[in-house]
Amino acid sequence: IIRIMETTPFQTVKGVFKYRKEDHLLLADINAAKVVPSDDDAGIKVVDQVKMHSADLSPPPNPGKPFKY
Repeated sequence: IIRIMETTPFQTVKGVFKYRKEDHLLLADINAAKVVPSDDDAGIKVVDQVKMHSADLSPPPNPGKPFKY
């Protein structure tokens, strides 16, 4: 199973996920939205959004050692 996880991206409802081989960190898209109050029926509305890939935000691989901030 580990070899498959390290080499095979897989499709989810949120997009393609992949495990980084060196430390098995899950790499995927991260979505964030800015939501504000609204007078419509929903009571809120999205005024901004961003989609980032976690590989761009992740620390470099450091297998076998705890992550330090």
